[in-house]
Amino acid sequence: MTLNKYGVPYWIILLASVIALAGTATGLAELFSPGTLFETSGTELDSLSRSWGARNFAISATMGAAIYLQKKIGYIVAFTGAFFVGVGDIINSLVESDRQFIWFSLILFALNSTALWTLKDAITTED
Repeated sequence: MTLNKYGVPYWIILLASVIALAGTATGLAELFSPGTLFETSGTELDSLSRSWGARNFAISATMGAAIYLQKKIGYIVAFTGAFFVGVGDIINSLVESDRQFIWFSLILFALNSTALWTLKDAITTED
């Protein structure tokens, strides 16, 4: 596995970059223009759409900070946050019986879990 000079695998940096870019795009779109990604414009769901956008933007900002800092502990914090958001998304998909969204949630959950598992030794090693 190829690591950067701080011991972070390059595939984790790439995954964090994709999450940061996608989260920024979708987050800002829904935050400032509800209904851009979902058909909520002009309905009582606009507030929920803005909240979802803010959540995505917050995750992307955390990933961006981890990328900027290039420290393993930063990636652990960012992926831990994304991990728990994924848990919430999976629970929501199960409750709502949303079969399309659950696959997306499970894939992101698996990627976040794999990243955390790969970085698990970061707490015991110095950066």
